[in-house]
Amino acid sequence: MTTALFSVDSDAPVRDKLLAKAKEFIVENGIQNLSHERLAKACGISKGACLHYFPSKAALWDKLIEDFVAHLDSQFNKHLQHYEDAGAENPVLCAYRDWFNEFRANDYEPWRNLGYQFMTLGSDKEEFVAPLREWYQKLYKRAMESVPEKDKWMVVMLLMTFDHMFIMRKLGYHALSRDEEDHVIDTIMKTAAENGLSMQSAGSPPIEESSQSISGSGC
Repeated sequence: MTTALFSVDSDAPVRDKLLAKAKEFIVENGIQNLSHERLAKACGISKGACLHYFPSKAALWDKLIEDFVAHLDSQFNKHLQHYEDAGAENPVLCAYRDWFNEFRANDYEPWRNLGYQFMTLGSDKEEFVAPLREWYQKLYKRAMESVPEKDKWMVVMLLMTFDHMFIMRKLGYHALSRDEEDHVIDTIMKTAAENGLSMQSAGSPPIEESSQSISGSGC
């Protein structure tokens, strides 16, 4: 497995280089094994230099989770922008579908494994997992606000179905083949459409008249 996705430019700030190396270490060795000594050794610097940027293990974990939340924002908004610009009536669900399709690709494996490692922190590290919980709370709120009041719990249920598939991928427990996952995705999107949650961009023909499948790029 390559961790090249975490690499930064050679002229990047030292803090960013340390975070990139920390993510590589976590994916390869587990987050519970991360320490200043081991990170310093992996980076070829002294423990004191490492402590200059991250005075405690808690400070290092805080910054790693902050960085991971920024990654979630970046990935979600990358897919969301297209649908918002096109005037889609249900942009959040469409964007989540496209993100999952990218998420399950082989070259995304390091990010999947990093997400799994943060999941292992569990409820006993509440101060560290709180930013992740807040990110998902904002996501669900945004989804609910994007649809009529009568549809808000439907869109949350469908998003949570996607979240289940995200989690199963992170855990490595995905019991369905890719084709079977595609059928689940089609069912999610069809369920949304059948319950009045339009999957079409502004100005596009109704689903039954469109030549695109519901799980296609036109949502």
